[in-house]
Amino acid sequence: MMSTLVIEASHNFILLNISDYLQGKLMQTQSSAFVESPMQLQRVEMYLASDPGNRDLLAAAVDLNLESGSPEKARTYVDAALSLYPDDPFFHHRHSNVLIAEGKLDDAEKILKVLHRSGPNPGIIYNLAYISFLKKKYAESADLLLPLLGTPGLSPMGLMTLLRALHHIGDLKKAIGIVEANIDVDTASAELLSAASLLYLDDGQLERAKEMGVVAKAKGPDSLESLVVDGNVSLGLGDAAAAESQFNAALKINPADGRSRVGLGVISMIRHDLPAATVQLEQAAASMPSHVGTLLALGWCKIFSGDIDAAELIYEKAVSLDRNFGESHGGLAVVAAKKGNRELAEEYIRRAQRLDRAGLSARYAQMILSGVVNDPVKFREQAGKLLSARTGPLGGTLGELIQKFARS
Repeated sequence: MMSTLVIEASHNFILLNISDYLQGKLMQTQSSAFVESPMQLQRVEMYLASDPGNRDLLAAAVDLNLESGSPEKARTYVDAALSLYPDDPFFHHRHSNVLIAEGKLDDAEKILKVLHRSGPNPGIIYNLAYISFLKKKYAESADLLLPLLGTPGLSPMGLMTLLRALHHIGDLKKAIGIVEANIDVDTASAELLSAASLLYLDDGQLERAKEMGVVAKAKGPDSLESLVVDGNVSLGLGDAAAAESQFNAALKINPADGRSRVGLGVISMIRHDLPAATVQLEQAAASMPSHVGTLLALGWCKIFSGDIDAAELIYEKAVSLDRNFGESHGGLAVVAAKKGNRELAEEYIRRAQRLDRAGLSARYAQMILSGVVNDPVKFREQAGKLLSARTGPLGGTLGELIQKFARS
């Protein structure tokens, strides 16, 4: 009779995806299940005291302790279950959940791969993909999840992990296509909409990012992605104070978030605080080493700081990551112009303009070569024309920085 108080299928189906636990803990979200779980857990543990070998009760105790943010207690129960039922695949799956919560990703992955060999299971595939995501093997994570797309086996959390993995590897078009084909804005969660909003932001679709962000905020508390989008929108509108507050709020959720560090770095540059900007942008580059936009922002910071050799290394890395991005070649043109190497600068300018006729850095390099930057009146006139023809995702902020630091 006792076990009937637990969900009947608790032993046969994994109640909790491990990322639900991790996201609940890291993002501090509150679902109705999360609120109810302490009361459920108290009842389950009371019944277990009288029936310590009950499979369903042990399974629920593991799941609910993970959901409540107590992996150490979940460990106690999963160890007890495995000692009683060493051949039970469902407890081995739960063991992998506990290991992931403990940060023992390799051990969890070994268990899941053994389980996966017994037959395909969406829950096992998802957890393998989530481990790959946590290990920053984003392409591997996406490859595991893509075959589940459009099937009941891909949960909303799985869909969000897929979108984030594609985002990390820079496949924005595929990710946005998945959003438009698979997400109903009216029924999707705030977290999923926030992740989609960030995709649109990085794809340069600022209005679409804002629209989706507004819907996400109406559905739930601020998420990491929604705060990053809000911060970039505020920065694009010239409200540095609001952007700073939003980026700092995002960093409280995830102190390693690179996009928030980039935003704060740009704000520091606007305020002429280059030492602070350098620290923030270097931290961002460390967390997103393959993100070309972050490298370009750091390159500008080094140029404005007068560290031309460091800027050159950064732009060379950016080119090695993506040879088809004009601003990276334009950055090298600025470096060459700053060093007085006209021939090399003009070569880089030609490369940059073949890729992007309206690129900011190539135009700035031309201004250095022509001597315009040394004439404040002419420089402001030409920079104004340049900005009126080309505003970037931050609303022309880079151009404002060029004007402020033109003589550095």
